[in-house]
Formats: sequence, C-alpha cells, structure tokens
Amino acid sequence: MITHGFKKITPLNGFSSDKGNARQNDYAWAMEELGDYLYTGTGRNIPNLAFDGLGLPVPKAFLPNDDYRAEIWRLKKDGGTDWELDFKTPSKSYGFRYMIQFPENSRSKRALYAAATSSDGSKAVIYRRTVSSGWSVFAELEGGSSRSMVEHLGRLYVATVPLTSAGNVPKLFILNESQTSFEAVSLPPAITGEITSMISFNNRLYIGLAKEDGLDVWRTDGAEPCSGWKLVVDKGAGDAINSIPFVMDQFEGAIYLGTGMIPFLPLLSGVPVITKGFDMIKISRNDTWKVVVGGLPMKRTKPSTGQRNLAMIPSGFGNPFNVYCWQIRSYKGSIYAGSFDWTSVIPPALQSLCEAIWDGEADALLTFDEEVKTALESLPHLKLSALHPLLLSLLNTQHGLVEKLNEGIGLAADRLPYSKALLRLLKET
Repeated sequence: MITHGFKKITPLNGFSSDKGNARQNDYAWAMEELGDYLYTGTGRNIPNLAFDGLGLPVPKAFLPNDDYRAEIWRLKKDGGTDWELDFKTPSKSYGFRYMIQFPENSRSKRALYAAATSSDGSKAVIYRRTVSSGWSVFAELEGGSSRSMVEHLGRLYVATVPLTSAGNVPKLFILNESQTSFEAVSLPPAITGEITSMISFNNRLYIGLAKEDGLDVWRTDGAEPCSGWKLVVDKGAGDAINSIPFVMDQFEGAIYLGTGMIPFLPLLSGVPVITKGFDMIKISRNDTWKVVVGGLPMKRTKPSTGQRNLAMIPSGFGNPFNVYCWQIRSYKGSIYAGSFDWTSVIPPALQSLCEAIWDGEADALLTFDEEVKTALESLPHLKLSALHPLLLSLLNTQHGLVEKLNEGIGLAADRLPYSKALLRLLKET
C-alpha cells in the first residue's frame, strides 16, 4: 500500500507473527539506523499506563496485556530481510522511548544508545549496541524514562523524565569523555519542568521543557552548559495549553518546534479545554520566534520572549484532535510532521470510564441529543462515523453525565465543559 508517496514496510502490525505479542507492541516509539539495519524500539502496553493511573479498568480492546518486556526489531535497509526481533528486555520495561547513534570511544565506529524503563519505573535504563556486539545495559539514570538524547559538539546528552507523573526538576546528563558513564549536568533554579526535547543548533544546546502553565525553551549562552542559559520561548508561546515541547528539528536555518497537550488534563486546573491541536513554532538564530501552525490561544498567556501571532495554518492542521506533534524531520528540502489523533482511543476510553462509574452499565448512555449530533456533523475534519456513540453521550449533559462524574470522581460540575461550550471551542479551533 502506498499513500501520498509513503509505503508501508511492516506487513504485520506490531511486528510479531504471534498476534498476542504483536498486539502489545502499541507504539513504534524509537527509531534509528546502524550499519546495514534500521532499528525500532517498541512501547509496550502503553495505553494501560493511563488507565491504571486513573484507576480505570483496561478496555478489552487493549488486551492481552500480560507481557511488559519491551522489544527492539530491525530490518535490513536494502530490503533483503524481513523484520526480525533483535532484543527483548529480560525484565519488565514499558518501552524504548528514544534511540540515538553516537560514536564509540576512540574509534570511528558508531554505537546505538536506547533508553528504556526499569522494572519499577524509577530509572531510565540506557542500553548500548554496536554493529558487532548485541544490546547490553550501559547505565541507569535517575528518572523513569527519556524522551530526548542529542549529540552536541561531540558529546552525548540525555534528559530523563518521570514515567507517568509530572516533574518540576529537570534532569540532564552528559556522557563523560572516556565514554564509561554519565554525569549529571547542573542547571540553574530558574529552569523548571521536564526536558522533553533537545537540539544542537548554532553551536548552542537548546532544551524544551514541559510545564503546566505553558512550555519553555532555553539555550546555552555559549557552547557548553557551564556558559549559562538564556530563555528563548516561554509560557507556551502565548497559549498555556501548549504544555509539552515534543520535538525540535532544523529546517532552512531555523528550529521548528512541535507542541502537544494531554486531552482532558486542563480540566483538573479549572480550564474548560478538552482538546487542542498542536502548534508549530519557528525559532530563528537571533532568538525571535513566531507561530507557523496555530490559531487563537485557548488559554492566553503573556510571554516575556515575544508576542503570539495568528498563523495561516490552524492548530493541529485544522484537526483539534491532533494533540501531539510526535516528530518533525527535514528531508530533501521539505519538512515533515507526524501527529497523534486521539480519536483512536476515544471508544475504549469512554467505555472504560463509563464502566467504572456505572458498574458496567454503560448502555444507559447510548442515547444522545440530536442538536449535538447535527452540530458535530457540520464540523470540518470531523467524521461522525469515526466517533463512538459514547462520545456524543459525553457531550450531551441532559442525561446526567456531568452530575454523575461529580458524584463518581469528585470533580465540581462547573469545572466540566457542557456540550454547547465544547462545540463552540471546536468551531473556534
């Protein structure tokens, strides 16, 4: 199958011919090449983390979920072999979240470094592989996982983040010059949040930090972290809902930053926002920035580093459910962005929520308001056939869902958006 110039190279979703095993490879979370092969690290039963964290039953759509040992698969770049299992963690690990190629000590050959999680989720386990030797544990770093590694001026930097909970103290490590272990990098107290993306640009190291009140981007004053730091983007580039800087890449002499948000999370702080499409921010060499993908802010902020503009392309490229910009890559004079459209998890998520609240009697919610249905059908980029009836029921408060949520999980009813308010937000996006 070829779609707009892309060809699918995984005949089996989840890689494995064992369907029960393949089903548990939810994410192709990390990818890098080494020698003759392309390597892909999987995320293992990732949606279950969210359901477990919320105290909700895991939907049947995500079963089986009994094997939490992450895998790395590889494919010969010339197409001479099928995908083959290269490594499986010996103990519990939720996945390989990042992978990078980096030179080995005192030789021209390069190695792969891949970040997984420890069994209890408290450490980021760094594995290493060379062309001639298999995967082995290289280091265990404080923090549950790593979303970002980068080579900057010949040194390897690794940032770690908590596996599930939010953290406010950034953790950054550098591979020592002998390439035998990692050392912690000291950061000033003004830099807070989780480092979720990094890039080496213009002989400076840039770090993107996830924060509840909107993402930040900092860069080194000079070449090294010890030279000091400068704030480049703050407060979500004018929208606090831009809480996560997922990825940064270079294109035509500038940095392109892709943002993200967690659906429903703003409700916990009293902000009536369920979903928002990601923004893309262009950062120039002189530290000025502008929004190149993004509409009106959903929670306006006043950045000290610049002023938010209205881009020609709306947030999420017009799809409010495109909440993550997972990857940005420049290739042959073009730039590509990969997204996450969370409507794919709406049906099982709502089923799980309703079963938890109504003790399995979710069918009571299957009737819905015709006005809401008609309004939804009129929205661009939204196919009603792709949505589960329970989503429509969620928007229809006439059947007591808001009150039931208030009763069941302790949220004040006035902190949950009503159907017409949500529809208005969708239309404005």
